[in-house]
Amino acid sequence: MPYNPLVELGGLQNLAKRWAGALGARGYDVQIFTVGRSGSHGPAAMRTEPERDFRAALIARIEGRQSPNRQGLDPYTLYEVMQKHLVPGVSVAVIKGFDIHWVKGFGTADVETGRPVVATTLFQAASISKPVTAMIVLRAVQDGLMSLDADICILNYYDADGRMGLHQDKDEGAESIAAGVPVVSVSLGDTARFLFGGLKRRDPVEAIPLESGDAFVFGGPARLRYHGVSRILPATAPPALHLSGRFNLTLRQF
Repeated sequence: MPYNPLVELGGLQNLAKRWAGALGARGYDVQIFTVGRSGSHGPAAMRTEPERDFRAALIARIEGRQSPNRQGLDPYTLYEVMQKHLVPGVSVAVIKGFDIHWVKGFGTADVETGRPVVATTLFQAASISKPVTAMIVLRAVQDGLMSLDADICILNYYDADGRMGLHQDKDEGAESIAAGVPVVSVSLGDTARFLFGGLKRRDPVEAIPLESGDAFVFGGPARLRYHGVSRILPATAPPALHLSGRFNLTLRQF
């Protein structure tokens, strides 16, 4: 897997801050809760004996062997599955009634130092961010802040030497741009090194790897941010696609 700078962004917490900032600019009242830190919204307190018993039983069920065996790995404990697949550490969080019910770490966060995984250990968000992004987009559609009725789809193909310089997407109608109607970019094939800058060409630029299947959405205040592609990483497409190079579908509303 190519290097992903999102790992350095502090995992879900920094991603949540970015989403919160973007949504706040669109009129949403957004609050961020951090698990297990002093003065923050941690796991819900177990106030009664039945609640404590339920929590203990749920943790034991997740840690233990599963029955019946539906996926081939159910006869193994959580630690045995980790050992089988050479996974040094994981964390589990359970949400109940829109509250953090409990959080627990398993294994080590750093194999060199032996630092254990705890409730505040940060992991790469990876595909966890996709359903969260989908929920945010659909909520914005529901509230009338954006529409999914794109009427333009541009298909670009990048070979191994393909590039695209920093630019703004300003070809749509003035009303669409002023409303911040988002641009949706979908990647298929080889991984692209996507550049995302600011509203001025000389603003700092962030490099983000966009892998096959990734969707990148920018709208609202970010609608006119400069962006481009600095390189394509050959032979990184999923083998099942039988593709070389990158296809990019850009959906817009004129």
